[in-house]
Amino acid sequence: MILAAVVKWVAGRRVDNYNLQAAYPISYAVGYEVSYKNHYYLIPDLMKIADSKMYQDKAYKKKNQKQRGMSAEIPEGGIARVSLRTGIYYDIHQEENPDRIISHANTARRIAKEDPLGICVYSGKIEEGELRKADVLHSFRGALEKEEFKIYFQPKVSGTDESIRSAEVLVRWQREDGQIWTPDRFLPVLEETGKIETLDFYVYEMAFQWLEAQKEKGEPQIYLSLNVSPAHFRDVAGFTRQLLELIGKYQIDSRYLIFEITESATFTISMRSTG
Repeated sequence: MILAAVVKWVAGRRVDNYNLQAAYPISYAVGYEVSYKNHYYLIPDLMKIADSKMYQDKAYKKKNQKQRGMSAEIPEGGIARVSLRTGIYYDIHQEENPDRIISHANTARRIAKEDPLGICVYSGKIEEGELRKADVLHSFRGALEKEEFKIYFQPKVSGTDESIRSAEVLVRWQREDGQIWTPDRFLPVLEETGKIETLDFYVYEMAFQWLEAQKEKGEPQIYLSLNVSPAHFRDVAGFTRQLLELIGKYQIDSRYLIFEITESATFTISMRSTG
C-alpha cells in the first residue's frame, strides 16, 4: 500500500509540474487496492475495487478543478495526446521482496510499450523469456571463446548430376550441458542487444577457415551462402572493411561467397572479384 501511495504521489507531482508551464493542462486519476494474506481478493474483484476508486479520484479532481477555474477542455484547433504504458505484476503469495516486485513490473512495462493496448501483465512465460535472455547475455562471450557455436552446412544438390554445388551456412549453439540450441533461442536476444554483429563475424571466420582447409586438401570449391544481419548496415563502411580484411586473411576467392539479408523480403548481394 505504501508503494502504491508513493507512485500516486510521484505521478501527481509530475503532472502538477507539467501543468505549471503547459498550454493545455492535463489531469489524471489513480485507483488502487491491495491484496494480502489476511485481506485477500480475487483478481477480478481487486481490479473492480481499484477501478471504482479511480473513478472516485477522477470525480474529486474534476470538482476541485472547477472550483479553481481550470478547464480540461481543449480549445478548437488544439491537440492534446497523452499515452500511458502500464506493467502489472501480481505478488499473489506475498513472498517477493520489493526490489524484485518493482523489477518484474518494470519488465512488464517495457513489454507494454510494444503492445497496442499499452498493458502487460507479468507472467511465467515472460519470466522464462527474461531468464533465457539473461542466460544468453551472460554466457555469450564465454561461448565464443570456448567455440560453443558450431557451423553446419545445408547442401544444395544439383538436379542433373547430384553434385553439391553450394551450401548455406547455419549456426547452432552447443551448450556446456550438451543441449543444442537452434537460432530462434538466441538470435532474437543478440539482435536486440547489438551482439549479433559479433556472432556474424565469428560464423564468417569459421566458414572461411573451412574453405581454406578445403583448398589445401585440393577439394573443389563450392559457393557458400552466409547470413547478414541488418544491424551491420548501421555502418556499411565498417562492415565492408572488416569483411574484406577477413577475406584477405584467409585468401578466399570472393566469387564463392554469397551474402543474404533476410527480413520481410529476401534479396541477395553477391561479392564479385574485381581483380
